[in-house]
Amino acid sequence: MTFLKNPWPLLLAFLAIGFTACNDDDMDDPVVPEPQTISELAANTPELSSLVAALTDAGLVSVLDGNGPFTVFAPNNDAFDAASATLSGLTQQQVTDVLLYHVIGGASLPAAAIQDGQTYVTTAAETGPDGEQLSMLIEKDGSSVTVNGDVDVVTADVAATNGTIHIVDEIILPPNVVMAAMDNPSIFSELVTALGAAADLDDGASIIDALNGDGPFTVFAPNNAAFADAPAGLTAEQLRNVLLYHVVSGNVDSGEIPASAETLLGQTLNFDGTSISDTTTEPATITFTDVQTTNGIVHVIDKVLIPAL
Repeated sequence: MTFLKNPWPLLLAFLAIGFTACNDDDMDDPVVPEPQTISELAANTPELSSLVAALTDAGLVSVLDGNGPFTVFAPNNDAFDAASATLSGLTQQQVTDVLLYHVIGGASLPAAAIQDGQTYVTTAAETGPDGEQLSMLIEKDGSSVTVNGDVDVVTADVAATNGTIHIVDEIILPPNVVMAAMDNPSIFSELVTALGAAADLDDGASIIDALNGDGPFTVFAPNNAAFADAPAGLTAEQLRNVLLYHVVSGNVDSGEIPASAETLLGQTLNFDGTSISDTTTEPATITFTDVQTTNGIVHVIDKVLIPAL
């Protein structure tokens, strides 16, 4: 057996090799990106450059750098290109309102947190008739998420330090009461069909034209199942009167519904909690409330209300 008289040079060489190997391993470690806010993530996402420019013009970048939490449905560049003609006709304040309609404040909602089926959420856009925050319809079917009927989430769950971004393929325009019904055909397609079939008003305008006006309107909107039990054989004039019987002037939310209210037909509805009495013996029930739009509010009911025809 042979012993080294002086082992230190060999040990030092071995240690030097070991340190070199460790340093090489450290250099191969993945670089962990710095945490980013929603605004910072958008600024570093090429397909959101048009959104970043719009947020900058609207002075909203600092807002989305705030604590949040926020959920942002972020239109990509193609969405802005497709809506350029519409957006160019808006004032800067109107564009700002449109951008705020894409933001849900106070909640970070990854796709897994969105329940299956339909959910109405409250957005950051305060452009109801009296400054109310507008509602947005979110529908989830498996892994597919859709906003207001036909705006698709194309990239979900881009996580930021102060919330979640879902990239969408269209600009989401704030709806009025007519658009809110059109955006939800699974609930309101029969109502939309009836609106189109009704006779014109005395001034020649359709009921759709009227409900596209400034309002404000409160619409007690029968769901599709309600129309299955509605009287058959109504004339266009009778159908017009039936529909006007579902609309009350003003933006009346669920906490402010009075004991009675005059409708646009000129006849009265009576209310008792969630129950609405018409000229028949069977009352309607309010099944969902407070879908807030730009020119009024929608409450869903389970029966077509029948006036004195």
